[in-house]
Amino acid sequence: MFQTINPATGAVLKSYDHFGQEKIESLLKQAHQSYLDAKRKPVSERITHLRKLAETFRARAQELGHVMTLEMGKPLKDSLSEIEKSATGFDYYASNLEKLVASESVKTGYARSEIVKDSLGPILAVMPWNFPLWQVTRFAAPAVGIGNPILLKHADLVAGTSELIAEIFDSVSPGLLYNMRISHEDAAKVIGDRRCAGVTLTGSARAGREIAAVAGAQLKKTVLELGGSDAYVVFSDADVEKSARVCANARMVNNGQSCVAAKRFVVHKSIVSEFVTAFERQVRALPFGDPLNPATATGSLASKKFQEQLLKQCREFESRGARKLFDLGELYDFSKTDAFFPARAYLVEPSVELAFTEELFGPVALVFAFESEDEALSIANKSIYGLGGAVFSNDVERATRFARLMECGFVGINDQVKSDPHLPFGGVKDSGYGRELSQYGFYEFVNIKTLGFG
Repeated sequence: MFQTINPATGAVLKSYDHFGQEKIESLLKQAHQSYLDAKRKPVSERITHLRKLAETFRARAQELGHVMTLEMGKPLKDSLSEIEKSATGFDYYASNLEKLVASESVKTGYARSEIVKDSLGPILAVMPWNFPLWQVTRFAAPAVGIGNPILLKHADLVAGTSELIAEIFDSVSPGLLYNMRISHEDAAKVIGDRRCAGVTLTGSARAGREIAAVAGAQLKKTVLELGGSDAYVVFSDADVEKSARVCANARMVNNGQSCVAAKRFVVHKSIVSEFVTAFERQVRALPFGDPLNPATATGSLASKKFQEQLLKQCREFESRGARKLFDLGELYDFSKTDAFFPARAYLVEPSVELAFTEELFGPVALVFAFESEDEALSIANKSIYGLGGAVFSNDVERATRFARLMECGFVGINDQVKSDPHLPFGGVKDSGYGRELSQYGFYEFVNIKTLGFG
């Protein structure tokens, strides 16, 4: 048994049990049959499903957004924005599906050659709590489009959200998604089952290694979207006020709990003081408090244990000489039952190795000063992660050149990183491999099949 807890109050929301073996076997059997059935259905039916999913999520946004906010402390307005963004993801694939699944004719030694796109089978989706619908949508929309049934193992922390997502999918068409409320041990067994055709994970680098090892032993395809420690580089010729505003929003997105949030700010030494002053002002301007208040921009962390972990990491940085630049919660009582964490920032020397191996999953900013472009690139690329980053400069050609040298999967130029259904999303190094979204994400779990005619 486990419980979901409101992190803004510490109150228990609901108790749940993980599924037993009989239930898991039943779901796997149903999912495999759904896969076989879907192979015989027309593309037009899958387009209809995608459009209805977008429509239904919009219709039930208030209900779902309320549950999301209660379970993880995300401000209600952000929960509602996430639901609308997810609906646009379903819309995107509905509008582009015919093109994505179209057969291709190729001239070869055969009388006729054709490349077709087929489904693979049920895919296990191990999903995180921080964007409990958008992360699911990034995989689920392509899965519905090609006909791969979804085995959803969501984070226990958002079990209520997961149940509601499954209910909405079932209301559109039973067999598209199966809610797998299972333990980590049983998830490994599901990966090993012949009816599971692959695994997608959004989570930590440690979880990625574990999933990849289990799936690799079974020769099953994986897509891993893991941690990040995005570097936002601000050159001396940048618009400091605009850069600070974008950087503050990028650091504070989802209360700082995003793998692709800005986490390291690499700023030219001539403007560090001006940047930090503007950055702090922007952070202070974000309303902090009750996540259910529509005016709130910054709610709580998703769990008390995440608050404790972040405090521990801050103490580690301080012990290594990190200098606190500001702290919006110097008088905050962290002994209470809630999981709030007021924002803070540190000036860190590039010699502090911890800054390049730790991911700070919360509203803590690390600032580095640099002199040369080479030094900025070294600080940006030194991290074990490579998910996203950004460059700020009035010289767009210079910023573009620098962006091409950054070791990551997505770079914003004078703007923050924002996932979009039209653009591929994913990272390198310890941020994982494979891509989500766009046509690149669509083909990750597709059987690209060749037909040769004599």
